[in-house]
Amino acid sequence: MMMSAVKLNSGVSAPIGSPGGATTGRVMINEPQYIGSWNIRGLLQQGKLCQIEREMERCNIKILGLSETHQRDKGHFKTSGGNQIICSGNGTNSRNGVAVIVDKRWSHSIIEYIAVNDRIIVVKLNSTPNKLNLIQVYAPTSAAEEEEIDEFYNILAEIVSHLPKSEVTIIQGDFNAKVGADCTETNITGKFGLGVRNRRGEKLIEFCQSTSMVITNTLFKHHPKRLYTWTSPNGEYKNQIDYCLIPSRWKSNIENIKTRLSADCGSDHQLLVTKLRIHLKNCKRPQHKTSQHINSKKEWERFETILQKKLKHEDTINNWSDLKQVFRTTKNEVIKERPRNQKNNCWFSKETVDLIEQRR
Repeated sequence: MMMSAVKLNSGVSAPIGSPGGATTGRVMINEPQYIGSWNIRGLLQQGKLCQIEREMERCNIKILGLSETHQRDKGHFKTSGGNQIICSGNGTNSRNGVAVIVDKRWSHSIIEYIAVNDRIIVVKLNSTPNKLNLIQVYAPTSAAEEEEIDEFYNILAEIVSHLPKSEVTIIQGDFNAKVGADCTETNITGKFGLGVRNRRGEKLIEFCQSTSMVITNTLFKHHPKRLYTWTSPNGEYKNQIDYCLIPSRWKSNIENIKTRLSADCGSDHQLLVTKLRIHLKNCKRPQHKTSQHINSKKEWERFETILQKKLKHEDTINNWSDLKQVFRTTKNEVIKERPRNQKNNCWFSKETVDLIEQRR
């Protein structure tokens, strides 16, 4: 599999340029952020990109993945609105195509992107508390051969396997599959899918099983009009075929996902918006107990008394290890007798303090 990775902080020229120059900042994904996915059915029409950017701004979307752009080239450019758009086409014809639009306030956080082919593109952002990998896809339709479907998921699985598990990875786009309302795979789907699962849906479930992904669309209860993502030309059929996947370890960080019916760009697909927020537990560092020492005359006297009794009646001391164990257990017995509310913060004894006061 040939992939072109472009690092923003790399000084080496690459087939695909480096948008935004060197990375200078981070995106805060521990605050609620909105990420969108939209099959736009072509980006070549005049004014189409401007309309999409207006909807992106209106819906407060910081990253918008696009499927079926029909653009041939791989590369990036800055839009008239100042946003950064990264494209991946097949280089020969206006078929398929995927792209990602990054808000101008986030463009400085792009680390690199990988234009895989005309169906998959990967963008990595320097976000905090974890880096964010966004994979935008456009899966083959139901008319495609089985070999083409298998190749698509094999490439996608290989990409996921090379991404660090400590980074947040989101796979979204038009999968041309129906997982349906069947929720037998409780670790993959929720209770709120739509319709009946088809063969392409089975393929998607198999991919999620092999990569430990969760289909987040099915996790939230919404009105069906907020769940379906595609409408037939005559309006008779409505299906859920666009999805957002995330590794199971991160699924609790998806706070909501639904379609925005008011968004319009002349497509038969609905804009799918994910609300993402990373929740990390505050892990307290383990407090290492410092060894307590005998530090008063009274404790030393008690230590000597107990030790003498033990040595007098102890017949099993044959070497230094045995003797050391007797010393240790005796010390612990003396310290255990110390009142619990007594703090052992001072490294010298009270008698020493009294002597210091006498010399003043």
